[in-house]
Amino acid sequence: MLFLCKISKAFKTLEKLNPFLTSFNVSSFMLSIPIKTLHNPERPLIQNFEKIRFPARHLTKKNKYKMFTVRLETIETSRGCPHTCTFCTTHIFNKGKWRPRPIEKIITEMKMISHNRKISDIFFVDDNLTANT
Repeated sequence: MLFLCKISKAFKTLEKLNPFLTSFNVSSFMLSIPIKTLHNPERPLIQNFEKIRFPARHLTKKNKYKMFTVRLETIETSRGCPHTCTFCTTHIFNKGKWRPRPIEKIITEMKMISHNRKISDIFFVDDNLTANT
């Protein structure tokens, strides 16, 4: 994921940030200001989805997230896409790779949502939900 922060004509801010900018070391971070650009190396793609923990859903308000009037939770079953469609940038950010999560982890997460959160509606937020490569 790439974050871009641009500060223009805010020299007071620049003075305060200057010590921080010289030692800032976060992958895939870019900061552009009128007199300086800091562009750190890109973070490598996560390849092993076994190591990614489930979201800390207990820290969110259950009734806050709705689609129209339906309470829902989100699940990401994969990241990326192997195709290079002209209307899409997913292949750029994911280097043309599709990386699925293990089906067992997806099923476990769905069961946790249903049991712990008492929510039966799940919104899939994948880059390419129908991929099967």
